[in-house]
Amino acid sequence: AILPRPGTRPLQAPPRKWPALTTFTARAGAPLIPVHRSEDELLAQGAMTVLALSLDSRDVILNPYPLTGPAGFALALAPWLISGAVLTQHQPFDYAVFVQQLLANGATVTALPYPVLEELAKDRVLEERRCALRRVGAVWTTFEHTLPLSLGTGALLFDLYPLGDLASVVLRRDN
Repeated sequence: AILPRPGTRPLQAPPRKWPALTTFTARAGAPLIPVHRSEDELLAQGAMTVLALSLDSRDVILNPYPLTGPAGFALALAPWLISGAVLTQHQPFDYAVFVQQLLANGATVTALPYPVLEELAKDRVLEERRCALRRVGAVWTTFEHTLPLSLGTGALLFDLYPLGDLASVVLRRDN
């Protein structure tokens, strides 16, 4: 992003000795286990979402999940940092306020639990003239059979599977 001036050399990054991020998880018999993430792991998670959804700096991500969990990290934090998109947070979840944010902020990307997506479709929110969503995701808690998702729009549909800690998989659906 910043070009070197003539006659100067680029600085070499020092070898990474420390994790870029440490989170904590719990397992049976161990109440607090640190999970260390390298910069490469964080970039890979964000790049997966950015590439799967073709995100760029023109996108507005409306995220209803905490940034400290796998869904919020995969949907919002990592893609926001990599793509340069605008990030709008929505917490705690309130359906009416979410719909208001969706329409007022020009959100182009969001993901929600399937029952909430069904409500949006039933209320015809995604068909409103003010709705700018181009990518809509269903967040699943397990690798269950994805239910048919018909939202009445031409938006790209995707499924987000939080796997635990900060790992997730984002799979684009063939519309």
